[in-house]
Amino acid sequence: SGLYRTLEPYKRRAAHERQVFVRQILPLEETGEVLFACIQDHRGRIWAPGANGLALLEGGLWSRLRTQNGLRSNFVGAVAEAADGAIWIGYVAGGGVTRLQESPSDVQLAHYGLSNGLHSDKVYFVGARRDGSVWVGTSAGIDVFSGDHWRHIGKQDGLIWDDCDRDGFL
Repeated sequence: SGLYRTLEPYKRRAAHERQVFVRQILPLEETGEVLFACIQDHRGRIWAPGANGLALLEGGLWSRLRTQNGLRSNFVGAVAEAADGAIWIGYVAGGGVTRLQESPSDVQLAHYGLSNGLHSDKVYFVGARRDGSVWVGTSAGIDVFSGDHWRHIGKQDGLIWDDCDRDGFL
């Protein structure tokens, strides 16, 4: 178990050639930690959501973002990069989503939940489209952030039911 990555660029290989993967040791890693789908952002950094926070590989070094850094929960289940470069973080056990926006001088976190846009704080997926919209799948349907407002998509809009599933965004 754990997180592995290759140190070589991907290339098509003959059947007898093997790609070599190296186990990554994450800060604050716990035995049997659950990790979810990782992303690579436009700057080449790797973001790995997990049950013990959001791990970040930058410049060859791993760090971990947690509640001490402003996250709402350490149980991060989804991460996506929006068209504007913002990183959106979804929480499994409640907490909604967080938009992490970096500038040369600081990092700004904006939290969204039941009180300001989402129909549920339990997030199963976060996805971003080229048009800049961010799609958040929850236990109460999909909430779409476009610029400065949210809109909801639910059963009344054609979903089979309101409860979404992990990896339900393509």
